[in-house]
Amino acid sequence: GGYWGSFPGGVPWGLSAIDIGYLNGDTFPDVVIGAGEGIGTNTVFSFLGDGLGGFTQTGPGWLDGLCFSQCVLADLDLDAYTDAFLVGLYEVDVLLGLGDGHLTSEWYWNDDLLTYQSAVGDFDLDGDMDFAILYDSLPGRFALQVHLNRTIQQGISDGELEQPFTLSASQNPFTESVTFTSDADPLPAQLAVYDITGRLVRSLGDGQGGNTFLWDGRDASGNEVPTGTYLIQGASAGRLASVRVVKL
Repeated sequence: GGYWGSFPGGVPWGLSAIDIGYLNGDTFPDVVIGAGEGIGTNTVFSFLGDGLGGFTQTGPGWLDGLCFSQCVLADLDLDAYTDAFLVGLYEVDVLLGLGDGHLTSEWYWNDDLLTYQSAVGDFDLDGDMDFAILYDSLPGRFALQVHLNRTIQQGISDGELEQPFTLSASQNPFTESVTFTSDADPLPAQLAVYDITGRLVRSLGDGQGGNTFLWDGRDASGNEVPTGTYLIQGASAGRLASVRVVKL
C-alpha cells in the first residue's frame, strides 16, 4: 500500500504537516500534506485513499506557501465538504474542499508574527469551526489569538443563534439511534453529522428531502461512533439550522 512516486516539480524540503480526512464522496480516508520548508509552489499535496492502504495524488503540488507546520482538515464552511486549514511560518491558509478530492485556495492572511501552533474548535458555540493560533510574539513571549468563523455568525442575537427553521431530536442524549424532524420549507435534502472537531461523520437522507431523518449512531463506513457530542445540520433555501446531540 501507500504512495510511491514523485512529486511534480520536485519534493520540497521537509514534509511536516499532515492530517487525515475525507475529501471525496467515498468512505476511504484521504491525506493532505504540507511542506515544512517549502518556498514557492509544490508545498501542499492531497492524496485519495483507495481503501486498500494505497493512495492516488489528486493533482500537482500547489499553493505558494512558506514552511507549513500544521494541517487540520475540517468542514469549515459547513457545505458537507472537508476543507483544509494550514499554518505557515508567517501565514494561515484556508483551502475549501470541492467534494471531488480537490482543494481550492479561498483566502489567507499574512502576519508579522511567527505562527507556532493552532487548533480548530467551535469556541463561540454557534455551530461552525473557529481557529485558535499561538504566535511567537516576542523573544520568550507568546500570544494566543482566536479567529471566529463567520459562516453562520449572522443570526446571532444576544448571544443566541436564531434558527431560521427547527431541527429536533427524538431523544437527547441517545444510545443507539435517534430521529431528527424538520419543519423547514422546503425540506432539507439531507442532514450532515459532524463530530466535535468539525469532521463530517455521515450524511443522512437520500438527497430527495424529507421531514424525518434516522441516524443509527454509525459513521459513513458503518462503524459505531464513539460517545460524545455531535452537531447535526441541514440547509433549506440557503439557510442553515443545527441541533447538538449527545451519544452515550
